[in-house]
Amino acid sequence: MTNSSDARSLNEIEALVLKAARGAGLPLGHAEDIAAAAPLLAAAAPGDLDQLVAALAPPHDPVTLPEADPILLHAPRIAMAGPLILDRLMAEGGSACLRTPDAPALMIALARAAAPAGQIATRTDGTYLHLTMTPDQPPPGPPTLAGPVPVPPRIWASLESLAARTLVPESEASRRSGAGAGLSDND
Repeated sequence: MTNSSDARSLNEIEALVLKAARGAGLPLGHAEDIAAAAPLLAAAAPGDLDQLVAALAPPHDPVTLPEADPILLHAPRIAMAGPLILDRLMAEGGSACLRTPDAPALMIALARAAAPAGQIATRTDGTYLHLTMTPDQPPPGPPTLAGPVPVPPRIWASLESLAARTLVPESEASRRSGAGAGLSDND
């Protein structure tokens, strides 16, 4: 059970997820895509935020998509494969079929963030997640977001731990070279 102190603004979630994704070792573009999707995931399905944390866990091996349409992948790591799949669908159209992705709710949120007008249809049957570019479909309009949303303390702590990896270790040398608040207020 969460309480009001566990409620976080959608902007706060997005900012922390960006830092956490970079701390987890994701490329900047992937981190930005996941950060943009995080508020959508948090607002639509806060119970699925554990998928976000799991998706950020290393390793983050490079992914090469097959040339064929539909894109068929078995057990893809969404943090690395998701943005690539969506870039391809948005550029070339077509569809993708993902068998047992590690974070299906995150993939759906990524699709909503990449195509807020609904041009990417998503469907799941428990084992497979299907994504199809539907440019001729009348758009439903961007999703309505409201916040703050409850974030379980264990999830927030996991994200903060990953984000902390982006910080410079504290030392006198790091302070002299400009890290932190500085030695004077004139920074």
